[in-house]
Amino acid sequence: MKEGTFGALSAFMKKIISFTITVFALLSCSSSEEPIRLTGQTMGTTYSIVISDPADISATALQREVDQRLLEINESMSTWIEDSELSRFNQSTSTDWFEISKDFYDVLSLSLDISQQTDGNFDVTVGPLVNLWGFGPKSTSANRVPSEAEITQAKMHVGFKYLSLAQSPYRIKKDNPAVYVDLSAVAKGYGVDQIATLVESKGVDSYLIEIGGEMATRGQSPRGTPWRLGIERPDANLRAVIQQFEISEANMATSGDYRNYFEIDGKRFSHTLNISTGYPIDHRLASITVLADNTATADAYATAMMSMGETVGLEYAERAGISVLMIIRLDDGTFEQRATGQFLEKMGTQ
Repeated sequence: MKEGTFGALSAFMKKIISFTITVFALLSCSSSEEPIRLTGQTMGTTYSIVISDPADISATALQREVDQRLLEINESMSTWIEDSELSRFNQSTSTDWFEISKDFYDVLSLSLDISQQTDGNFDVTVGPLVNLWGFGPKSTSANRVPSEAEITQAKMHVGFKYLSLAQSPYRIKKDNPAVYVDLSAVAKGYGVDQIATLVESKGVDSYLIEIGGEMATRGQSPRGTPWRLGIERPDANLRAVIQQFEISEANMATSGDYRNYFEIDGKRFSHTLNISTGYPIDHRLASITVLADNTATADAYATAMMSMGETVGLEYAERAGISVLMIIRLDDGTFEQRATGQFLEKMGTQ
């Protein structure tokens, strides 16, 4: 199916919004109470929150709580903050137990579980390769192709099986002193989930929360209808929507190869890396959108299947019962869309 002709989805994917660009512009309020809209910066990107049923919630007080909770997560999991909890663990060469926060533990526990499920296509120990290819804070070869020897050396320190977790207290240890954990493929999703928990604790049941494109929705938009969401066309030179739909309840994440990359002699090198080869992905899958029970899981699955590619990734998603929409780049510059039966079923019930 070419772009714009998504078969079974076309009957209900009629209205347009890009949550990464114009989600607020199309949320005109039909209720008597003005919705709360919050925006800010976190994790090297931006966040957006819309609450349709604010009741007696103070927007100012809520923003303070949101910013504080996101600061806690960022100071725990950022590789770009030198004294973050994660950075201190990465800087350590000890193979002894390292005590960590519950946030850190929860994200690592989920990550290691998905690593097992996906045969290592999602692996938070990818840090040495991320830095080697110029996409991390400890980059050693920005905008150049590393040598085979450098890649082989970095791969010696990559492997989720090098990590062990324990509770009471929460702690982690690495069996390889040079292990470097990178949580960038799951932390934004986890942040969305934590802010969702925060707003729900205020009695809110209709909201949209988005951090860097990863999102959660519940209830109705301020228009009194399901939330209108759009999937961005995977084009670095154009911001436009390639597919759109309405949904009341979703935890959604999108991964793509079209924003964070560099080019040499016309060849694109994506920030998404294939763990087994040590090289950036090299296939036709331009972006993948995943719906899951929580946004952190959707975030991790999106990265895993982006690494797998369109054929293996779609087969895995169908087998595992995951709701997935893939956008595949064709040789003529157009896009083909493929979805799992689970995705089509979920959309068809809205």
